Amino acid sequence: QKKPTKPPSFSGSIEASESCSTYICRLVKNVQVAPSPDWLSEKLRLVGISSINNVVDISTYVMLTIGQPLHFYDADLLDGSSIRVTCLKTSQTFTCLNDETRQISEGTLVIEDEKKTLAVAGVIGGKSSSVNETTKNVLIESAQFNESTVRKMMKQLQLKTDAALRFEKGIDPSVTNYALNLAAELLEQVAGGLAEE
Repeated sequence: QKKPTKPPSFSGSIEASESCSTYICRLVKNVQVAPSPDWLSEKLRLVGISSINNVVDISTYVMLTIGQPLHFYDADLLDGSSIRVTCLKTSQTFTCLNDETRQISEGTLVIEDEKKTLAVAGVIGGKSSSVNETTKNVLIESAQFNESTVRKMMKQLQLKTDAALRFEKGIDPSVTNYALNLAAELLEQVAGGLAEE
């Protein structure tokens, strides 16, 4: 029996339903971050994407094969056990995954834990909760964000990401749950994790 390093379950809620129709998450415990297996890095290489590691690559692979962007958080870097999709109450400086700092304005659709902003919804995640070499527990996010909301945020931030470009075109709602579960399954297979039911 694998012993998880952190036991909480996470719940997701939507406080901005006009901009997000679906938000689901699932915890996968005790992953081992390592180089990707050959089949995974090769699939990414064939479409011109460099392999990062087995955990990050799974997120990319699921998006490429199913069309649903996902976001992975390091669960141990989250405050509390609830995550919400909400509109930012006051403007703030936000450090993105890629280390760039952006000013995000009041009213921007964001993902928050109980203390901080984790991501600009559907566009880019933050550095503070990103997966790294020491990550043990991964929280997978799968969601449906409104096309025009994402388009507006991309323009405001002057930032185009693969996820945002897909969200602005619209995602098939029937794959949101499937993508979440496929990613959890792959994290078990490729990174030795243990997905919560």
